[in-house]
Amino acid sequence: RLPDNRYNDEVGRLCKTINQMAEGLEETEKMKNEFISSVSHELRTPLTSIRGWVETLRTLDDPEDENYRKGLEIINNETARLYNMVEELLDFSRLQTGALALNPAPYPFTASVQAITDRVSRMVQQNGYQVVFHPQAQVKAIADEQRIAQVVYNLVGNALTYTGEDKTVEIHQEVIGKMVRLTIHDS
Repeated sequence: RLPDNRYNDEVGRLCKTINQMAEGLEETEKMKNEFISSVSHELRTPLTSIRGWVETLRTLDDPEDENYRKGLEIINNETARLYNMVEELLDFSRLQTGALALNPAPYPFTASVQAITDRVSRMVQQNGYQVVFHPQAQVKAIADEQRIAQVVYNLVGNALTYTGEDKTVEIHQEVIGKMVRLTIHDS
């Protein structure tokens, strides 16, 4: 850290600017480390599940065994989840470098979110979870539908992971002028 309060001239201002840049770099480094830690944690969970089921399947002799089919289904789902995480990381990298092309176009926003809600609800209801969508109105949006869907899936997935004993996630859609706000709540 350079002494920036000694001089009230160009040198002092330069020292102050360099100190601000150093603080910004420290914050960026901290955010990078938190990101890496978070990604490592997120990748470890499905890998642990896959490893456990592979070990279980190695001990089973009968492919008709219910555990065998269940294990293969879990391995398939967790592998797809890992693939999606890697794609999201690549998208993030492309976004950072400006190489990610967005394709905004008009689409039925409310209907798209309802379809996502219905799909997720069917997948999680067997475990006692509930995802409820409360649209204020049927709206259309101009956006990249695939990217918006990806964000909604990610946020709903996080909410399901961290929801409380009531196992309920609520999605609220409100119209604010010419904008639409989607809020995802868990307990």
